[in-house]
Formats: sequence, structure tokens, C-alpha cells
Amino acid sequence: MLQLHDFSTDNLPAPQRIDYWNSITCQALTTQVADPFDRQSFCGRMTSLELGDMRFVEVASSGSTVTHTRAHAGASDQALYLLRLAISGEITTVQDGQEIRWRSGDFTLCDTRRPYQMQFHEPCAVLILRIPRSRLVQYIGSPERLVGMVMPGDAGLSGLASRHLRDIWSASRDFLSQGAADRMVEMTLQLIASAYCGVPQAKADRSTLATGHRAQIVRYIETHLAEPDLAPSAIAAALKMTPGYLHRLFSRETDTISRYILRRRLERSSRALHDPLQTGRTITAIALDCGFHDLAHFSRTFRERFGASPREFRRAGTLALTAT
Repeated sequence: MLQLHDFSTDNLPAPQRIDYWNSITCQALTTQVADPFDRQSFCGRMTSLELGDMRFVEVASSGSTVTHTRAHAGASDQALYLLRLAISGEITTVQDGQEIRWRSGDFTLCDTRRPYQMQFHEPCAVLILRIPRSRLVQYIGSPERLVGMVMPGDAGLSGLASRHLRDIWSASRDFLSQGAADRMVEMTLQLIASAYCGVPQAKADRSTLATGHRAQIVRYIETHLAEPDLAPSAIAAALKMTPGYLHRLFSRETDTISRYILRRRLERSSRALHDPLQTGRTITAIALDCGFHDLAHFSRTFRERFGASPREFRRAGTLALTAT
């Protein structure tokens, strides 16, 4: 069962509120500092939901200025994007010298590797989807070119994506399982990509060719993850790249290609083990479908990744679902 985590400054003395608020928002999103217009009356509420390597966060606070400095951006060890959707109020954001204003329903993309400033002119609420860059480029080849663009929440595919995000969040307390949430995440990312597909900046040019090639590698891995002989040499041959070029392209990512393949297989198998639609299938069948041909290796690496054997992991998920 997925768990939402709620935080609030309501029961704290006024002098302690802003330090607490900065602490929890940094943990949930990225390092940043909020400076309220009125420290004595400041209040903030936050709800977060973990969805694998992604996170939904709703932030509501009174008027303030939020700053992510160059030092903050440089200290981050993970490339993250924040897709921010305004739920209420008017917000101004400045990044790369570009100032934009967005209102209820609009959404925009932020790159945490660059400094930014965001101003809540009044009490505002924002829904934020925190996405690792390695995940986002599977759907949008050059997300860095879309930073700061306001996508309207009242028209076209961006309006559809906006409504979908708000509906998903409204129903998040009713998610029954990780499996259901994974399907929702996939639908959400596909819809976000569709909203951006008509934007010329979303298409890679020659200067972003390497980004496009990395996305191509990731897409190939995701498509062929169930094949036990999936390896860097096979990927290079299929994509008509040299193995050296393949490894250089992937060197910017957190994992090597081989570690990425293993991690994605383990994540896929863990979702299947907690998916109520997969309860009739054996652990062996799930492992084989995720590309593992050595069951001892699967069990060992699964325990190293999740701290439990596949059987223990499945039993815990079943007990959690039964308890609800």
C-alpha cells in the first residue's frame, strides 16, 4: 500500500516554522530556501507520495520567495527536473534570466542543476512531480530546452495533461497497490510527453545529438529488458554504435549501462511481486520475464537491493494489501 506523508507548520511556534519548512521541502524536492513575506504569520503544508524513482509533492504556503542558489545547484549529486503545476494562486519564476508568470492549471519545467527563484505572491498551492533526468529523457529527448516554458492548463494537450495530473493526485489516497501506481505514472509521463511533442524546442538538434542518443539507448534497454542476453555489446550492435561511443554516452549517468540494466530488472520484478494482478504467477516466471536466467543471482541481487528475498518481499506486499 502506498503511503502519503503529511507535514504542517500549524502546531509549531512562529520562530520555528520557517526552519522546519525549509528542512522538509529540501528533503522532498531539492535544496532551496524560503523567505516568507511575514515570518510571524507564515504557514505551510506539504504532502508527498513516493512512486518508485519519482515523487509527487503538493506544497501550499503563505506568500514567500523561494531561492535555489548556484551553490545549491552545484552541490546536487542527482540530475532532477521538477514539473510544477499551479493549483491555486499566481506564481513568478525566474531561471536563466527568464521571468515567467503562471496561474492555476498551468505547468512548467524546472532544472535543479540551474539556480532559480520562485515567488508566491499570495497564499499558493503547487503540485510538483519530481523526476530524475534519466527517467524523463526516455520520454522527452531534450528536457533542458523546455525549462521556463509555461504550458497552459486550459487548452489542448497541455490542458489534458494538467487535468490528468490533478485527477491522479486527487485519487492518490485511493491507490491500492504499487502496481496500480506504476501504471498511472506511465500514463502520466506519456501524456506529459504528448503535451510537449508539438513544441519545437522539444526536438533535439545537432547540439543535443548526444542527448538523443542516450535516450535511444535507454528506450532500447526498456524495450528489451526481458531478454537475458541484453548487454552493452548487443545494444551497440543493434543501434549501430561502437561500444566505446556507447559507454561514453552513458558515462554522464549515475549508473554504468550494466548496472542500469540490473537496476531496471530488479525494479520491474519488485513491481510485479507487489502487483495483485500477478499473484497467480510464480517468482521464477516473474524473474525470467524480467531477464534473469540465473535464479540464484536474481535472489542475491534482489536481497541486496531491497533488503529481503523475493518471497519475503511478495509476502510483505500481500499482507499490506490484505490489511487495507
